[in-house]
Amino acid sequence: MIDKTYLYQSLLKLFCFLISLLVPAALLLGGLTRSISPAYPRQAYQFLPADEQGLTQAERLDLALITLAYLQHPDPAATAVRFLESQRLPGTDQPLYNERELAHLVDVKQLTDRLGRWSETLNWLLGLSLLALLAWPATRFAAVKAFQRGAAFSFFLLLACSMFILQFWPLFFFGFHHWLFPPGSWSFAGVDTLIRLFPEAFWFNYAQQVFTEQVIYAVLLLLATSILVVIMGTKAAPTGPSPDPTAEPWAQSPLPIGPIACYFDLEAYGRPACDPENPENPDDPDPFAEWPFEE
Repeated sequence: MIDKTYLYQSLLKLFCFLISLLVPAALLLGGLTRSISPAYPRQAYQFLPADEQGLTQAERLDLALITLAYLQHPDPAATAVRFLESQRLPGTDQPLYNERELAHLVDVKQLTDRLGRWSETLNWLLGLSLLALLAWPATRFAAVKAFQRGAAFSFFLLLACSMFILQFWPLFFFGFHHWLFPPGSWSFAGVDTLIRLFPEAFWFNYAQQVFTEQVIYAVLLLLATSILVVIMGTKAAPTGPSPDPTAEPWAQSPLPIGPIACYFDLEAYGRPACDPENPENPDDPDPFAEWPFEE
């Protein structure tokens, strides 16, 4: 027969373990989707070297914001790319992007759209899981502990990724594109607009900023959950004697006292002791005949 208590505890541990694994994924995906905004390019172009082909920093920023507007467009990539096809380089009739660049940007938007959907799904899963565990008082502490472990795991994982990017950026950059995009579709010449607007230094600073922000969020989440664990653990701690008799020997119930055949220490009270070989010897005086206590 299945032990329901053991089954429940096993399912709860598995559920909390999955929550702990989803926390770093939710943090990273959330950071990536939030970073597709005008805030980062405005900051990044202040530190990027000037364009060797003659675009000013203001022109590069305007064109970069146009590209971000395409990535944020609600239509599918194949439809939204028409918006970029109509764009031109400043002061010329040349298209902003050539056909290979447009094909790559279609792949990029398809990827960012998937990341946005995954991020939203993970947020819903974590939110509903947290509500389900908090709704039952018996699992509230387990819910906070699961998020605490997830925050700790996120901190060490994201910090390791950030250090890896810092030390092995070329390997990370190549592996990232080789894994996510078709071979040969993501390499461009230095005169192509994509490289002029988004040079490798742009992506290096972008990756560092995204991972650093998520490390900070992981630290804040770890701090908040640790405080909750301490508070909830203090409230749950017993204030009286432990119900476990082995933990406090003085709290144990007294042993039952059976009938006493004879006393051997009555001489200490000035009474004769009975013979241990013959406790019911009629010749021996009754040791309780003159007992000073009344019945």
